[in-house]
Amino acid sequence: MPLSLIISPRAGLANRLRVIASGAIMAQHTGRRFYVNWDPADNCNAAWSDLFQNAFERYDGPVDIHQPVERGEGFRRFAGDFSRFASPGPSDIDKLDEPTVAVLTHSTFKPAGMSRRVFGLARQAFYRSLQPVEAVREAVETVVQTHFAGHRVVGVHIRRTDHATTLGRAPHAVSPTWLFEAAMRLSSLRSGTRFFLATDDPAAQRRIVARFGARVVTYPKTSLDRSDRQSIRDALVDWLLLSRCDRMLATPLSSFSEEAAVKGGITPRIVRIPWR
Repeated sequence: MPLSLIISPRAGLANRLRVIASGAIMAQHTGRRFYVNWDPADNCNAAWSDLFQNAFERYDGPVDIHQPVERGEGFRRFAGDFSRFASPGPSDIDKLDEPTVAVLTHSTFKPAGMSRRVFGLARQAFYRSLQPVEAVREAVETVVQTHFAGHRVVGVHIRRTDHATTLGRAPHAVSPTWLFEAAMRLSSLRSGTRFFLATDDPAAQRRIVARFGARVVTYPKTSLDRSDRQSIRDALVDWLLLSRCDRMLATPLSSFSEEAAVKGGITPRIVRIPWR
């Protein structure tokens, strides 16, 4: 029986992308056949084919977290958010005897013996191998050619909405808009600097555009509702544009910032109040 690795990514767009990247790296590392079961949901209601041209095989067996799975010989399933201390965990897939392994998560995981640096470079290579659908690619290139060319561009990612539970405090308290503005003022001391602003907070966008005017570039959104397929495409455009920036001011603990920075080879500056 051939060795197989089935990836079922969960949560939002960037969380799903990092899970697929982790799975692709693990499959290559362990010599397993790679399957991706990407299922649209309310927090990311778009099919993979709505976003990318790259094709992945789908596994048709019962591996969803809500479906019963025979835990007999030959099959192992990992589901949830993984502790680095869990054993065995997805990082130990190369040590497992089961020919079929399924991973359902929103978390990254890497081969146990792989360094963080090598893992980061492998994720970067995976992201750069992805080919967006034509409409997304054209939207990205239009913004780059119209607004980025000839300028130093600082990406600014301000995450709000559902991010409060991740941070443990209200996002406005942890990373207030005024703190992003202060960081932007320092960045703008260098002539020719423009800012690409990606945010799900219309009030923050209005405030920053009022402060910095034409130096702020945004990609117009049709919707911020993640159950809307077009809003996920718009989010992908933002994510790709962030990865094309020279520097990044990022929201703490946001996979959207983190994975865009990985793709672009950027070390982001995390904007937050230093709580004790």
